[in-house]
Amino acid sequence: VINEIPSSRIIKPDLEILCKKYWNKLNKEADKQKKMLWDSEIYRFESCIIKNSRLFLKVSTIPFSIRLGMNNYTNIVKKLGRKYASLGIYVSCFVVTSDKKYLFIEKSKKYYSNRKFSFIGGVLSRTEKFLKSGKDLFNEVIKELKEEIGVSDVDIENMSLAAGYITENYNFCLIFNVIIGKTI
Repeated sequence: VINEIPSSRIIKPDLEILCKKYWNKLNKEADKQKKMLWDSEIYRFESCIIKNSRLFLKVSTIPFSIRLGMNNYTNIVKKLGRKYASLGIYVSCFVVTSDKKYLFIEKSKKYYSNRKFSFIGGVLSRTEKFLKSGKDLFNEVIKELKEEIGVSDVDIENMSLAAGYITENYNFCLIFNVIIGKTI
């Protein structure tokens, strides 16, 4: 069950300004390289509980640009405390192919990023999809599988939510296990 609530994040004006400056710097670098940067209202982790084998997730929103800026200022957020953190939610999945290999992807050169390889997944954008239930989370993973490797839901033998954790730079990752029934 997913409930959207007002954000409990404490906003420190100086940190917000740093994040916006960092975003502007990235925009200039991306423009020079003729690459795109994506911004959107994304979901922010507020809290969760597990009751009777069901996950009850409370979320709010935060601009992706602020989340990305905060990733650059983790040392400041760490000193301030978790109440100041972006806690942007993203999904990531371990994909096992029919020949029992794990699948990673090479990042597109179309978007500005310093990562070369990645798990399949993405940030949960409220602008793109309003999340109401766990089914919506699973559908977001399926959407990422389609976009990033061309696998449709009929090719998925099994998919399960394996874990959720707060990363070292204060984002919230939901990790899924996905078993693909065909050779990719």
